[in-house]
Amino acid sequence: MAYARNPHLTPPVKALSSDSFDADPAILVEQDKPGSPLVAILSVRFLLPIPFSGTFTLGNIEVGPLDYLERAVDEVCSLCSYDRMKLAQSSMDQVDDSATFSEVALYGTHIFAKLVDEARNRNLPLILDY
Repeated sequence: MAYARNPHLTPPVKALSSDSFDADPAILVEQDKPGSPLVAILSVRFLLPIPFSGTFTLGNIEVGPLDYLERAVDEVCSLCSYDRMKLAQSSMDQVDDSATFSEVALYGTHIFAKLVDEARNRNLPLILDY
């Protein structure tokens, strides 16, 4: 998603490791953009299934509405030409270390789409911890 929003940058062939993620050029550019879906995915840790605007901090945890993450997933799907409904309803095997960057991006979007839909359908909060 960060590369789709910044086409002047060339995405890596292989998936980013957790060590290189924080130093990735597209991540660095995107994390500072107001309204970036990356901010919703990376910084908000507790999502509530009730509508409200913005986010707030509770202790050291960023809290936001589930809609915030849902809009981010929708934007990623739109940018990458994924069908969100099909993606959320599909069954997908976890990618391994040999997966390409595109395969990992598709799988990650699949997981987030499923999480958002499950939380929405069950009216449950969602806690992200990674």
